[in-house]
Amino acid sequence: MSFEIELMPGEWLEGIVSTPFPRTGSVLLRLATPLHGAGFAKWLRDAYVPQPARIEAVVSLALENGVDDVRSIPPTGDLGAIVEVLREHIAVVEQQLGG
Repeated sequence: MSFEIELMPGEWLEGIVSTPFPRTGSVLLRLATPLHGAGFAKWLRDAYVPQPARIEAVVSLALENGVDDVRSIPPTGDLGAIVEVLREHIAVVEQQLGG
């Protein structure tokens, strides 16, 4: 299923939701910044995913290049904590790819 969310006037977040494996859901956000991804992950964690289920994040750059660096979204905390997890993940992936 595809979706679009208007974050603010004229600024949209696009994504795809699928279930690639039994009892496993996947959400792909297209062209999302760490802030947008963190906002979505925080909403998902706080409003939809039952505790103590875990939410994991990985950027497509890692998936496309075989970089094994999946990060767990903190089970509690504010938006800034999630942004930091995503930024650190991106930095590790870029470093491993020589960028």
